[in-house]
Amino acid sequence: MKTFFQYFSCDIHKIELPKKFTFPFYYEPHKLCELATAEIQKYLENQTDFKHDFGLKSTSEEYTTGKMFGVLVVKNQQ
Repeated sequence: MKTFFQYFSCDIHKIELPKKFTFPFYYEPHKLCELATAEIQKYLENQTDFKHDFGLKSTSEEYTTGKMFGVLVVKNQQ
């Protein structure tokens, strides 16, 4: 498993951090999570670090393969 850290490309300083975690299956995602998800999707569509079509360009379902990505938003000391 590869770990990859990426900073937000947009200014997030005015977005208030959540006070606590919510139930992970029935909740409204926090704005930072939505932004992080959109940014990783954009990265995956344009990345050249590895080759994987994610089933987006395959013309046959027979060759379509998926891949799961997790997004964890963290704050460091800086």
